[in-house]
Amino acid sequence: MNIQQHIRHLNNLKLMKIVVILMVVFVVSCTFNKKEPQFYFTNSTYDFGYTEGNEVLKTTFSIKNLFDVPLKIIDIKSSCKCVTTTHTKTLVKPNESMEIQVAFDTKGFSGKQKKLITIETDNEYHRYLRFSVQTKIAEW
Repeated sequence: MNIQQHIRHLNNLKLMKIVVILMVVFVVSCTFNKKEPQFYFTNSTYDFGYTEGNEVLKTTFSIKNLFDVPLKIIDIKSSCKCVTTTHTKTLVKPNESMEIQVAFDTKGFSGKQKKLITIETDNEYHRYLRFSVQTKIAEW
């Protein structure tokens, strides 16, 4: 290999090195600029354990918005009319928490029961957040 070929080879290596570095910077930049909100549930399922039935079981779920964009609560629904929810916020700002009180009326139920609660949001990445309550009710 003569000197000119050696210089060309070194220049090509430098160019390839620069291209690789730019690609890495681009990928890292895309990763850090991702605006997908993250949320933290204190618990996604609450188990009341064994109950006698014909009572209203209550618990509170808490969610925290861990990212830098607000989360609008559009609706909260349950899989059964026996489960009701109450909440005070419709907008969870970044790093804020929101509590959802849940009441499960066990009247008329027996055996293992699990009910789903769904929070509908305005976020394209997390349109629906789900959690549940469950219990085993004494059979009469």
